[in-house]
Amino acid sequence: MKYTLILGSMLAITACKVAPTPCYSIDKGKTAKLNEEVQFNASCTLDANYYEWNFGDGSAIAGGITQKHKYTTEGTYAVKLTVKNGKVVAEKTDSLKIEK
Repeated sequence: MKYTLILGSMLAITACKVAPTPCYSIDKGKTAKLNEEVQFNASCTLDANYYEWNFGDGSAIAGGITQKHKYTTEGTYAVKLTVKNGKVVAEKTDSLKIEK
């Protein structure tokens, strides 16, 4: 989507809505321990102004660039980050294995 602002008759400023590029890191890598605090960081995401985390274990959706979460059941979870820039949405999902 393209927006143009005309100021007077001599200057036009154009802005484009760029799709966000979701990116995140998990401090424990691909495997974490049961009941261990896991830190998620999406500061590498580009062009986003809204962040939503789904940890894949049925817990409440969380917001923000960074989050901490503990898993109380062993298994492999699909961690999903949803980012938005206005109405443009993008997602990234990775697996995280939780072991004893």
